[in-house]
Amino acid sequence: MKILLTLDGPLFPADTGGKIRSLNIFKRLAARAEIHAVSLADKQAAAIPEMMSIFRSYTPVFCREAKINSPGFYKDLLASQLSRLPYFLEKRNAPGFRSAVKQLLGRQRFDLLFCDFLHTAAPLLSIQFTPRTTIVISSACLACPSSACR
Repeated sequence: MKILLTLDGPLFPADTGGKIRSLNIFKRLAARAEIHAVSLADKQAAAIPEMMSIFRSYTPVFCREAKINSPGFYKDLLASQLSRLPYFLEKRNAPGFRSAVKQLLGRQRFDLLFCDFLHTAAPLLSIQFTPRTTIVISSACLACPSSACR
């Protein structure tokens, strides 16, 4: 099975519960399936070699998120008011991310496109998918019984 995995960022360092969970799941899955991963990443991301060692291929899409309360943050927040997406999705709506996924889909046939959280699915709304591609969007809130997650 060939899987195209989209991530919000590299899974290293595995310093949060979500990263640890995802890393363990995808490491085990990579032993049985061919996984090609794409994620947003900071240019200084030391995690890139580690990501490349786990997956068949790894494509980092470099971007820099504005720090909270900086002029860039307020510029992005204001610009997001013109978007049809809420701010938390719009700030991840990177054209480079979309084109990296489109290039991979154009070069290879994937059985499954797995978007790890909504952040990585929103930029792909404008992509035309082949009828045979199954798309799955994962969300921690779907699995969380607590009303605090909702």
